[in-house]
Amino acid sequence: MQDTGGSGPATRTPFPLRRRFLSLPALLSMAVAVILLAFLVTRFDVDVSAAWAQVRSSDPSLFLLGAASFYASFIVRGIRFRRIAAAARLHHRGAVRLPSYTECTLMVIANWFGNAVGLLRMGDAYRAYLFSHASGSTISQSVGILVAERVADVTAICILLLVATAGVLATARGDQPLVVFPLAGLLLFALAIGVVVAMARFGVPVARRLPRPIRKRYLQFHRTALASLHGAPVTAAISAIAWLLEALRLFLVVKALGLTLSSPLVLFVTLANALLTSIPLTPGGLGLVEPGIVGLLALELPKTSAVSVATLDRSISFLSIIAVGAAVVASQRLWLRGPRGASASVPKAGAIAYNSGQEHDQPPPSKESTC
Repeated sequence: MQDTGGSGPATRTPFPLRRRFLSLPALLSMAVAVILLAFLVTRFDVDVSAAWAQVRSSDPSLFLLGAASFYASFIVRGIRFRRIAAAARLHHRGAVRLPSYTECTLMVIANWFGNAVGLLRMGDAYRAYLFSHASGSTISQSVGILVAERVADVTAICILLLVATAGVLATARGDQPLVVFPLAGLLLFALAIGVVVAMARFGVPVARRLPRPIRKRYLQFHRTALASLHGAPVTAAISAIAWLLEALRLFLVVKALGLTLSSPLVLFVTLANALLTSIPLTPGGLGLVEPGIVGLLALELPKTSAVSVATLDRSISFLSIIAVGAAVVASQRLWLRGPRGASASVPKAGAIAYNSGQEHDQPPPSKESTC
């Protein structure tokens, strides 16, 4: 996958799906994670048969509602993704097209699939490629949009995590080591804001000192990322809705098992799960998320019940996204359109100047200027 700074997908090599997602390091990492989970189950004396019996006796209707809530969050994320892309106003430039809500939603699902089976959050790179292919923008511009989305996500997670932590500490018995998660959220939020401020203040002056090819790509990324932050409070609110839908998934999974969990802890576990999943050591956080979920759920549930909840919940948030995401990726020729019209590979003069990475934005020339 090479960002040539050209005019769209016509000059871009295909994304190497098999090599990126089914690489030997990714498979080995997944195997190590499974072995780690098996070790933890035996080390902490979990009654696997009792936990599995509890899973098998779960209410299938509530389980399916939990899955529906999970996939509804992708619709919300697709809306957010398209809104951020629209704020960048790339579609106002020549052949660049703003993908539909359906395309954006399926891109997000493909992104999560890539993160679930590949190392180092490779799904993010895959979504950047898909958006670039569908819109006619460059990879640098697509990455800028994803960075703006991450800022909105971190903001929503940080705010919700503080609320959830206050609720858990108010209802939990005794002192619990929960502050590490809100502190991690605050650290990520401070880092995100610091990066944005540094880009706005020093990005262009630093870019002028870079070699020309790198400067072109950075300035595309820089301008797109900052432009995509327009309307950030609304985007953060949409992100919060997506995470609340994920919390609803966990709530319904708990109810499907006939258990009760306080609302603050449901929200807290969901957001802690998000932070653990973001650690790119194993595909989809496998082997890292599960012990964290069980440990937090054990604040209010017996250990066996906590294992049952984690197993059923991860069957939705990890196993199902592999199955659904694989189908989405396999069928991308059916839903992924290319840039505008047949002339997309030869954009207008203004679009060529932008997409080829000129240091200064150059809008399409008016009729008066071309006469």
